Amino acid sequence: MIKAIYYNFNDNGEGSEGERWLRYLDGRCFPDDKPLRLEDAFEWVLVTSKITPEAFCGWRPIDNMPAHAFLSRAGVLPEARGQGLQKFMIDLREDAMRKAGQVRSITYTEAYSVASMRSLMACGYKPFEPTKAIVHKIVVSKDRWKQMVYWKKSL
Repeated sequence: MIKAIYYNFNDNGEGSEGERWLRYLDGRCFPDDKPLRLEDAFEWVLVTSKITPEAFCGWRPIDNMPAHAFLSRAGVLPEARGQGLQKFMIDLREDAMRKAGQVRSITYTEAYSVASMRSLMACGYKPFEPTKAIVHKIVVSKDRWKQMVYWKKSL
């Protein structure tokens, strides 16, 4: 059974057990990338099918784009891949977005991240060419935005 533990760092505070797990998972899933920034998501979720968290994800509303939300950083430990955790986390975030009144979800993947692209397509996401305005609202790494594939879905 897959379980989800939700963290809003306005409520739980930095330095919490949730933050420590997020930073651990982020370091394991993205060892060559910049560290996770808590402010990049409105809500973070730790996911497990065992005793300890094996995956994490986040989402946030997009500034100045009413009813649009962004699927932010998500990662699954290498040893936990292939169990459907990524699709589970997409569904979790979409449910939270709908409850918050969002009508469209937008995200991006690295151009080489085939597993992430397959998960998004399986969940109904379609690739699209974003405007520069959208790119500047969602992309954390401004120097790599041309290396991304952008995805959207109506909720």
